[in-house]
Amino acid sequence: MGREEEAIMAIELRHGVSEIIDITDEMISTLVTTGGYPHPLFQEGWKEIGMRGRPLPGQAVLLLVGGAMERTGKFDHAIALLGVDDVNFLNAVVAGDSIRLEWEEIEFLPWKSAGRELLRMKWRVLNQFDELCMEASSRMLVRVIAK
Repeated sequence: MGREEEAIMAIELRHGVSEIIDITDEMISTLVTTGGYPHPLFQEGWKEIGMRGRPLPGQAVLLLVGGAMERTGKFDHAIALLGVDDVNFLNAVVAGDSIRLEWEEIEFLPWKSAGRELLRMKWRVLNQFDELCMEASSRMLVRVIAK
């Protein structure tokens, strides 16, 4: 086995869960107004179709769980989020929900600059009923840490 193969095998992929994020109507109002979402669903239209609460736009779910991920303290070596791919919104996140992010490192790939790696991850957002609300793959540029 070569040195590069040994280094790859020594990587221990991590996983974890973020803190709980309580979704309030005030939070939704702020994010909908700041983001400029005019769609009726995010105003009063959700009542007309019988949703159990005012929905949070999917992009805002990504914003909130991205921050929760940073607050785990497990990614102080991160340089930048390079992309979020294969995003699927499976259940609405609404006012009154409590969501959490389950994250899993999938692989580290070489980067063009020394001391850097590309970290591929899976994200899953679940609500208080353990319903899967969102799933996605992410790519982060990170500094190489001792493995």
